[in-house]
Amino acid sequence: MNTACITYVTTYGSYPRAQSDFAPPSAGERPSRTSSGLLDDVLSRSPATKNGYTITFIAGPSDANGTIDSYRITASPIVVNQTGTRYFFTDQTGIIRVQVGAPASANSPPLQ
Repeated sequence: MNTACITYVTTYGSYPRAQSDFAPPSAGERPSRTSSGLLDDVLSRSPATKNGYTITFIAGPSDANGTIDSYRITASPIVVNQTGTRYFFTDQTGIIRVQVGAPASANSPPLQ
């Protein structure tokens, strides 16, 4: 998802407003800001569920020009201690952070 964010900001000059902006375009349509085609249908849902985790993209605030220059992505086990024990967090820094037993944040240790 971080790679999709980098491609999106490089292409459109801003991070996306919503997770759905990563969705594939409709048949015959070209990629756009609202259907960039950078993630599959599963990951472009909000929240997405995959491999036992709920994954959520949250856009940062927009400036006066409508540009979004930050985001955060969280991944939490759907069923704690069954589908996973670790929580994940990442943002525009690209650093993936992890926390066991509680939601990860920008202050959690980096994934080793």
